[in-house]
Amino acid sequence: MKKSLIGMAYARTSSFAALAAVLLWVAGIQPVAAQSDAGGPKMEDVYKNIQVFKGQPAEQMLITMRFFRASLGVACTYCHAEPNDSQTGTNAKLDPNAGKTSGHVLPGWFADEPAREVDTPRKQVARMMIRMTAAINKENFGGRAEITCFTCHRGNVHPASNFNASLVSAFSPVPADSKAVSGMSADELVNKFIAAIGGETAIQKISTRMAQGTVQYGGLIAERGNGRTPPPYPVEISAKLPGLRALITAEGNGVVRSTNGEKGWQQGRFSTDPRHQPRDMRANEHDNFKLEDPYFFAGELKQLVTGLRVARTEEIGGKQTYVVVGHTQVLPEVQLFFEKDSGMLVHVATQTQGLIGRLPTLYDYSDFRTVDGVKVPFHWVSTDISEGQSYTYQLDQVRQYVPVAAVKFVRPRTYMALFKK
Repeated sequence: MKKSLIGMAYARTSSFAALAAVLLWVAGIQPVAAQSDAGGPKMEDVYKNIQVFKGQPAEQMLITMRFFRASLGVACTYCHAEPNDSQTGTNAKLDPNAGKTSGHVLPGWFADEPAREVDTPRKQVARMMIRMTAAINKENFGGRAEITCFTCHRGNVHPASNFNASLVSAFSPVPADSKAVSGMSADELVNKFIAAIGGETAIQKISTRMAQGTVQYGGLIAERGNGRTPPPYPVEISAKLPGLRALITAEGNGVVRSTNGEKGWQQGRFSTDPRHQPRDMRANEHDNFKLEDPYFFAGELKQLVTGLRVARTEEIGGKQTYVVVGHTQVLPEVQLFFEKDSGMLVHVATQTQGLIGRLPTLYDYSDFRTVDGVKVPFHWVSTDISEGQSYTYQLDQVRQYVPVAAVKFVRPRTYMALFKK
């Protein structure tokens, strides 16, 4: 079931199948510059035992490994050994200096521990598969990443060898022309959305919002889960114009994600684990976090997502939607699904670009209620294929026009223990 969730998420974002033309170093193919930190350290400068990704930006390691994980529907340990694993022959322990090079601390990276460096049979097969895929792309597609792990695996360890009748679809592409698809332009559909939730004057009048509720985790990885306990946790969300947002979850000592509009930061749930210390968000994490709450930042939507065009119609939850496609400075594609009749935004799908392919993040909104003349979704689900995790939020209370402390949007120097374990 969990493995099927990954397939469902990919199926919903069928237009993501046309993966970007990202070039690989492997098989003699020179890569294009990464979107973020292209001038930073290389993989072999930070990680040990790098063979096929030499010369690639180290910042691309995590999203690339997560693309492999999602494509096969497995946990990292499917290929990698763990500390104290029999494959290592050592009692490998976490190295607090891992992920640091020349004073440059790579945000959130703590994976370069001895156990991860050990060659395993599956890791060797993975390298062979990377070289094979790169060779296919080089010989047939001019080096463009048209073929990836997901092309064949589709969330399964073993790629399908026979035709699957469930792949037959009545979907037929429509022209990427606003008027031809909907009779309305992308700007008109966004304006209709703003009007549907209360109007531009009303949403600009509300400069602050605080919400309380719960969040329920759901693992998307079948092999080992995600190591996070299943009960729902209390959550508090603070937002302030222009572009400030903080989400605090009462898990462990406190999980925090926050942005001041220009830069984001986050911390994990355990203060004793160096991996969970406060860190800057990566560029893709920050853009996704800002897009998670389009109902409060509706007036800024056209600034957050540019190059908007109406691409097609698609059924979501039994209702027809218009799909408006654009991009941010970091995310190569953002899809906004507006209900045809009501104009409400019910689904958002974004893409994060890795070395080999793209990973989607999905947001589904429902349970709309009117608070101070403005509609607010009291329920939404965030499905993050990169994290192998889904997050189901249910709000109990929403207050507006309330003071919001500025300190919530400022990254602290050290871990903030907000709750008792």
